[in-house]
Amino acid sequence: VYGLLFEINKNCDLETIRKKEGYPHYYEEILVTVKCKNKSIGNVKTYKVVKNKEKSGHQKPTKYYMDLILKNACINGFPTEYIQFLEKIETQ
Repeated sequence: VYGLLFEINKNCDLETIRKKEGYPHYYEEILVTVKCKNKSIGNVKTYKVVKNKEKSGHQKPTKYYMDLILKNACINGFPTEYIQFLEKIETQ
């Protein structure tokens, strides 16, 4: 999976990000390790659907969210094959 990492510093409003992500009612914060240009970076915060909101099977993203993902994938030079994969994902 390709993705973008953003560094959040003390001047960033973490509460605004949490609200935008639906934390804590829809998503929970988890720490993961990611591989970035052949280097591992630990303790990266991401968001995961909370247990009581999980559905069986794939949860379709909204069209707005998918458009945002596609726009940023193109802007940031993600591989063409990955962008084509994203374009095929069904939305709500």
